[in-house]
Amino acid sequence: MSDSLTYIENLKRKFHVDEDFVFSDQTSPKNITPNDFCKRYLIDLNDSGIKLPDLINQAFLTVEEQNILEKFSEPYRQKEWFFGRFLAKVAIFECLARLNLELCDLVRIEIYKHTSKKPNFTILDPILSAMKSLPETTYFSISHKKNLIGSIGSLSLPVGIDIEALRHFSPTFSKKIFQPSDLDEYRSFLEASGYDINEDYLKTGIWCLKEATSKAIGLGLSINFKDLGIKYENGKLFVIYDKNHHKYSADLIKKDSFLVGMVRKTK
Repeated sequence: MSDSLTYIENLKRKFHVDEDFVFSDQTSPKNITPNDFCKRYLIDLNDSGIKLPDLINQAFLTVEEQNILEKFSEPYRQKEWFFGRFLAKVAIFECLARLNLELCDLVRIEIYKHTSKKPNFTILDPILSAMKSLPETTYFSISHKKNLIGSIGSLSLPVGIDIEALRHFSPTFSKKIFQPSDLDEYRSFLEASGYDINEDYLKTGIWCLKEATSKAIGLGLSINFKDLGIKYENGKLFVIYDKNHHKYSADLIKKDSFLVGMVRKTK
């Protein structure tokens, strides 16, 4: 294992990162090609192994990111923001490593707000930053809910992640975001996966996947959620964007009291 990969593996162990490959039919990580690389990462803030006063001293943030972190007045918000950026950088770092482009540390990656609805990144390395194709071939997404922080990274295809706690949806709000077939399609997925089935669980899962898809598309909450439809076919779950008929592979897992929805655009 190279020095850079040893470095990132040590960091993931230090902060108790829960990680897994997603959207791949391969059973062994060694068989996953760069174009199929897609991985999700989760951190529980209650089990992160780091205390708040140490955040500023961690050498993962650029000067600009340090300045942003110090502007947060609430300690919990500081920790939430820090670990969101940390997991995003881990996702980008491992994507680049799959392309044999290895960085020596995370501070060479800077996450910034793009003019679109989703964050972007730049590489603070004179050699790699000259490769203008990097942002177009490496995709990531961040989400957080209470104590759970998540990210997802992908090569070649846009991705999105969303974390939700179980919630109730009023009939009025449901009409604004759900297509008539969404519940039946998603129920078929849950039955096949052995998950619990009740109305709140159904609707929270659908909302979670639609939010993740809105991030992958780049529109965020400005999207019309009724333009996104749930489809379960041939044993797989998808989200379809009616505006352009683009299809997104979808998956959802339970993590303690949360649902984690993930999507990746199909080829």
